[in-house]
Amino acid sequence: MVPVAAEDVPRAVYCQPNVVSVGLTAAQAVQRGYEIKVGRSPFAANGRAVCTGHLEGFMKVVTDARDGRILGIQGIGHEIAELLGEMVVLRRLRATVADVEGLAHAHPTMTEALAEAVYASQGRALHI
Repeated sequence: MVPVAAEDVPRAVYCQPNVVSVGLTAAQAVQRGYEIKVGRSPFAANGRAVCTGHLEGFMKVVTDARDGRILGIQGIGHEIAELLGEMVVLRRLRATVADVEGLAHAHPTMTEALAEAVYASQGRALHI
C-alpha cells in the first residue's frame, strides 16, 4: 500500500456553499520554496453554473511554474464537493497542466471550471 501524504487527503466543508481543497495552498507552496502560478475560474463563466443559477463561487489551482505540476486545488461553490474525486486524482497522480489540457470535460459540467482554472494558471483561460 502506498502511503498518502496529508496534503493529498481531500478536505471538504459541507455547508452551502461547499468549501473544498486538496494539496497545497498558494501560501504553503511558496513557503516550501515553489515558484508558482495561480489560476482562478469564477462559476459565473461556467455553463453549468449559469444553467442552474448557482453563479457564486470559483475554482483555484496552484501550479509549479517550472514544470506545470498541480500543487493544489481549492474551491467554494454550490455542491462542488462533487469535484473532489477529480481533484484528488489530479493531485495524487502528480498531474501537470499538460495532462489536464489532454482531457476532455463534458459540457456543460462543473468539472469544466476545474479545467478552466488550470488553463487560467497559464494565461490560457477559454471563458474568462
